Amino acid sequence: MTTTGHIYAGGGKWLAANQKAADLCDAAYEVDSLHFLGEVEDRSPKSHRHLFAIIKDAWCSLPEPYASTILSPEHFRKSLLIRAGWCTEQQIICRSRPDAIRAMNIMQDMDEYALIDFADNAITIWQAKSMSRKSMDKETFQRIKDSILNDISGIIGSDCAVEYNERCSQETNLEGDDDE
Repeated sequence: MTTTGHIYAGGGKWLAANQKAADLCDAAYEVDSLHFLGEVEDRSPKSHRHLFAIIKDAWCSLPEPYASTILSPEHFRKSLLIRAGWCTEQQIICRSRPDAIRAMNIMQDMDEYALIDFADNAITIWQAKSMSRKSMDKETFQRIKDSILNDISGIIGSDCAVEYNERCSQETNLEGDDDE
């Protein structure tokens, strides 16, 4: 499926938003054939920034054993995406347990954020998917965001979204006081 931006020109006519959108349509669609349009509602940039800020704040408050194993906000975000199910999963069957351990080490070097587990001669690799607007619609983003916020709250033992919103509100009030 190709998603491109279009502008409604009235009278039932649509125009490509730019030349790139026009080129994508030319490549993806057959001329003079019927194509159905559906509106795609983009997610809020504010909600996107909000999630990333909460993840960063929560990472700074991680209790043990998380604090010693999750070394950056990016690592934390990707592990939360995997826990939320927004990931790919691959299983590799090796000839032996030592081969599985070697393969696991190689895979870890290829993606330091991947979650890798092994049992006997099989390894399972989970890799977080992208959160780009292109790869995740508004509804999916909200579902994943809710799952991540619930996970964070369970890990740090408080409602991180409420605390973050309260702190932002207080900071906004303090900034407003400076203007007077």
